[in-house]
Amino acid sequence: MKLLKFTLAIDDKYSIMKELLRKLIFFEREKPMKVSRIIEAKTVTHAYYGWHNELQLTVDGGELKIKLDESSLRAVANVLNNKIAEQDKEKAEEAAKIAAELEEQTESEAV
Repeated sequence: MKLLKFTLAIDDKYSIMKELLRKLIFFEREKPMKVSRIIEAKTVTHAYYGWHNELQLTVDGGELKIKLDESSLRAVANVLNNKIAEQDKEKAEEAAKIAAELEEQTESEAV
């Protein structure tokens, strides 16, 4: 839920209520409210992007369908690719650290 922030420079209660209602009506006309829902799903078992610009994710317990235009699809792909690259970098750094530790251990045992 979005919070409205504004100041009123009015002293009497009637005028304050009148001004508040005017601002709410103006806000409602200018920025329609959007309803959002958070869906918590378990593991994604299958993903498919169909001909009708629809991303379909099969999850434990159901299916999620999301309409994506080209720009939205590219934005999602960009976020996912960046996350994958970040995880790959972290794994490579961890593997290099373990390899260096094993090499040090092998050298110290050889001496």
